Amino acid sequence: ARGRLRSDLSARPGFPPRGLVISTGETRPPGRSLVARLLVIELDAETVNGEIDAMGVEGDLELNSVNGSIVVASHDGDVDAETVNGAISVEVARALTSGSLSLSTVNGAVDVTLRDGSRADVTADSLNGSIRTDFELAVRKRLVGSEAEGSIGSGGGAAAHGPGREET
Repeated sequence: ARGRLRSDLSARPGFPPRGLVISTGETRPPGRSLVARLLVIELDAETVNGEIDAMGVEGDLELNSVNGSIVVASHDGDVDAETVNGAISVEVARALTSGSLSLSTVNGAVDVTLRDGSRADVTADSLNGSIRTDFELAVRKRLVGSEAEGSIGSGGGAAAHGPGREET
């Protein structure tokens, strides 16, 4: 119940909350009052045969698939994503300066889109595929697979790592 005061500073009767907004979709409801009251949750999703799409989610994500791709768009929070057969695509909502991205696939590409001003320490390796990057990371071919290591921006902001990556 919310308490309020009259103009003479005496207490008015309390009022229970008058409504609950449950919103589904790809965008948050507009307005400061609504945004201030949104609940940010941690999401764990698993599937055996199917794609996992997490669009515009705020909070930490733990996503696991066996036969399916994982797509994360406009995300703000840590991401831990693993799949055996499928690609992983992650787009962060704002400059990545803290937290972590841990992305792993056995058979599939990993594509990460970062915003300007992002800082991260990156470790990537691929058992069966190449590593391509638009950043100045040291990419080395091994007898089997490839590995890459380095910093994006000034580094140290976020950790982006994971075995089995095909693309970074």
